[in-house]
Amino acid sequence: MKLNNITFEAGVTIGGWETRPKTGATASKSDASDGDYFQATGGAIYRYSDDIGEWVRPFIYDGTPVLDVRIQGSVLPENESPAWVQEVSGITITTDGTKVTLPHGGTWEFSRIYYDHEQTQKSHFFQGYIEHDDENYHTGQGFAIVDGVRVGWLVLDSGADALRLYINGDATKGERNAIVNLEGRERYLEFYMAASGSHKGVYLYVDHEEFPSNSMMYETLYTHGQYGDSIQDTVNSGSIYFVGASSTRGGGAEIILRECFFGRY
Repeated sequence: MKLNNITFEAGVTIGGWETRPKTGATASKSDASDGDYFQATGGAIYRYSDDIGEWVRPFIYDGTPVLDVRIQGSVLPENESPAWVQEVSGITITTDGTKVTLPHGGTWEFSRIYYDHEQTQKSHFFQGYIEHDDENYHTGQGFAIVDGVRVGWLVLDSGADALRLYINGDATKGERNAIVNLEGRERYLEFYMAASGSHKGVYLYVDHEEFPSNSMMYETLYTHGQYGDSIQDTVNSGSIYFVGASSTRGGGAEIILRECFFGRY
């Protein structure tokens, strides 16, 4: 059987993402077996990896995935295992038992979390639910994978017409600010970054789409420590996963997270 250019040795279960066989750190027992297939209704196909206990795209499954860190939503990031480093000023990161919120901040108020993965130029991925508000705020806010050399900086932005998301690259190399409209509601994001191989570059998928909404060449990304790498001014490490505000200026968006995980393949 062949579907979406993928050949299957077994059947494919199709349904809404929330109906997939249960997975994740809080599942007492997975209903899936290693290598099972699941297709999100009208969208992409995933395979279940026993190695990390999650559904991932087939190219991740084939690359032997490693789970680095989670943001489950049920506990604060600093209480995850392994734990995130959590930094705040004037505001508090919270959980309602289901979702983690990095709140909107006023002037000189900010929140951010980061995790040092200690790898250099490996292939990384992020999956999970996010939501953010429509306040006007400084654009130094979002997600990043810093691979020891380059910065995959997924920036949350806002404007009069849209809640926006873009990959921030070096404008002097001719590529920057391709925008995705998040529409002010919870979305499922997948963000991939690879320094080499057939998936070299960065790719952003929204709500299980088959093809990426946004991508950028690896060489176009900012080099760690280069002018324009705003995260370097906040966290002096070249090998991190980062969520939140890269500036102490404040005014950051509210970011709401659940069922998120970062890893390598």
